[in-house]
Amino acid sequence: MSEPLPLDYARPRGSSKAPLSFPTFLEVIVVLVLVMVALAVVVPKFGSDRKAARQAAARADISACNIALEDFRRDVGTYPTAAEGLGALYDPPPSATGWNGPYLRKPAIDPWGHPYVFLPATGSTPPRVISPGPDGAQGTADDVAPK
Repeated sequence: MSEPLPLDYARPRGSSKAPLSFPTFLEVIVVLVLVMVALAVVVPKFGSDRKAARQAAARADISACNIALEDFRRDVGTYPTAAEGLGALYDPPPSATGWNGPYLRKPAIDPWGHPYVFLPATGSTPPRVISPGPDGAQGTADDVAPK
């Protein structure tokens, strides 16, 4: 019969490493506090980046709507009426001859889930498109308009 294996057979010979030790309760608490402080500093920065990203996306959408409005005017001869609104860019209005759209692929919804506001042309002023912003109310400080 063979000799029994020594109890330290899993440890390489000549190794003097101490056995594993578990962190104390105090050490765990200190690490958790450090992680929470780091998150408190980092998370607000990402929140403001998200707001800026949504505003940038809204401005890009507004630019795309403005380009689509110009394409519509080139093909039809006039801008959409107030009654037709931005819907005329993806669904042909019955009175539009020469409509060659769709000029937009989907209804214009801003990054906050609200429809863009179409302000029709008046006199020599071209139409405008704005986003009502996070609150969804037109005419407030958080509205997004082209620069």
